[in-house]
Amino acid sequence: MKKITYIIASVIVLMSFSCSRFEYRKSLIVADSLTETDPKRSIAMLDSMAPMMADAPKHEQMYHRLLQIKAADKSYIKHSSDSTILSLVEYYETEGDKTLLPEAYYYAGSIYRDIYDAPRALEYYQKAIDGISGGNMRVKGHIYFQSGSLLLNQALYNQAINMYLKAFDNYKIQGDNINCIHTLHHLAYTYNKINKKDSCLHYYQRASKLSKDINNEQMGMMVLAQMASFHIEQGDYSEAKKCLKPSLDTLDSINISPYYTMALKICMNTQQYDSAHFYATELLKIGTIYAKQTASRCLTELALRENSYDNVAKYLKLFNEYTDSVKTITATESVNRMNSLYNYNLREKENLILKAENANKKVALTITICTVFTLSIILITYIYRNRQKQKLQIERFSRLRKELYEQSTEFIRKNKEKIEFLEQELKRTSDENHLLIERLEEQRADLILANETAIRKQTRNESAKARIVATDIFKTIQNYIKKEKAVNAKEWKELDEIINKEIPDFKTNLYSYYNISPHEYHICILIRLEFSPTDMAMLLGCTTSAVSKARKRLQEKFFSDKGTPKDFDQFIKTL
Repeated sequence: MKKITYIIASVIVLMSFSCSRFEYRKSLIVADSLTETDPKRSIAMLDSMAPMMADAPKHEQMYHRLLQIKAADKSYIKHSSDSTILSLVEYYETEGDKTLLPEAYYYAGSIYRDIYDAPRALEYYQKAIDGISGGNMRVKGHIYFQSGSLLLNQALYNQAINMYLKAFDNYKIQGDNINCIHTLHHLAYTYNKINKKDSCLHYYQRASKLSKDINNEQMGMMVLAQMASFHIEQGDYSEAKKCLKPSLDTLDSINISPYYTMALKICMNTQQYDSAHFYATELLKIGTIYAKQTASRCLTELALRENSYDNVAKYLKLFNEYTDSVKTITATESVNRMNSLYNYNLREKENLILKAENANKKVALTITICTVFTLSIILITYIYRNRQKQKLQIERFSRLRKELYEQSTEFIRKNKEKIEFLEQELKRTSDENHLLIERLEEQRADLILANETAIRKQTRNESAKARIVATDIFKTIQNYIKKEKAVNAKEWKELDEIINKEIPDFKTNLYSYYNISPHEYHICILIRLEFSPTDMAMLLGCTTSAVSKARKRLQEKFFSDKGTPKDFDQFIKTL
């Protein structure tokens, strides 16, 4: 398909230049066609041609510069200066190839968009539309879409909607379904901004339906994620969870932050605090600055619920740090937005500075109000924390059981069966079906990685156990069993050091689930070393009945009444 697209693009470019009195070398025309199909390759090709452009005719030099801007824009490289494009616009307006003038206008608009000068960007976009001959609906659609996005960023919502509708009409006539979907969900977002919820949901549903009609799963999940954000805003967390689930089930590491942020909000508002803790912790690692602000706030709330005041102080400090960073970014964005106001009379420097100061004050006031409100919610939630204890234990049990299963031999066996099935599917799949092959190979790679991880954990546990068994302290304990002697404090300390040396973070991981007593911790050590309840009683200096009761208490702490002592033992053995 790439080759076919490349050939078609080359033919179109060649035909367009055959109608012009200006002639261009073939390498430039090829580089132009590559901007649509492989812009990075086009950039490399144009860079390699730079030395020969010094002696080239002026119209080829100017065309080369225009293509460099075009390829950079297609590669999503942000423009920082308008010096080159202004000289190109002047050239094409006065003496250059008039067929390239609309394109020069369009990229002038794109450059001013990148440097936050919306009035000029819109001016050049309109010139590009006026200069396009014939019915190039797709290009017009792009220009209207870009204009709509500029107006949306300036909070000129009605004007933005008008531009998006024009973009949609052009894309629809052209049969460009992908850009139709993008435009529909931008329309939905804009209607939401003016509080027209019914129109917002209508356009989201249209975008979702179109994604299904063209069988584009990726676009469908993108639209559903947008809908999830809308439902979260409306407080409809059940519907939001349904919309977000497909994205979370197939999510990779790219652009993971917004999906985890939405999942965190859903979990916090539906009292799924264990899951909320997971998403918040992950966001602190890989989230954007805004996501980290939200995550640290939620972790502060969760720490208060658990009476973990050290963590409260830690996460509250993080929250304040991220809030300060967001203040700085928000203030900068406010200044940039004002620099691009859709009103030519507001370009005077004095007015911009005044508006920037007002915007910063509003931002500071908004953040202060949000902080006070957030802290109030945290305190209220802290008062009622015990009501969700049982539900949290059930969720903890489900998550732990899932983790245990993913380290089991049964899990590895089933994955092998799936891998064999996928390999058979790959053999039966035609080489031309690149998308299906790529998806099958990705699924196969994920299963192989999951098995490798499970096997690695099993091997690590077996190796750790073998090293511990070979230690002097372990041999001492075995002799104590024969002599019916209990372990003293010094030997417990030595055993603690050995097990955490061979099984890094054993104690840390255990206490992260529940704050148990030293006696209960000693029982966990003995379970990890696979001693029988009778031997445990001997080493602890108590009765077998006391050990059984202690294990039952531990099982209830970790799993409520949903698990068994066997589940708890298996959990300890996999730490």
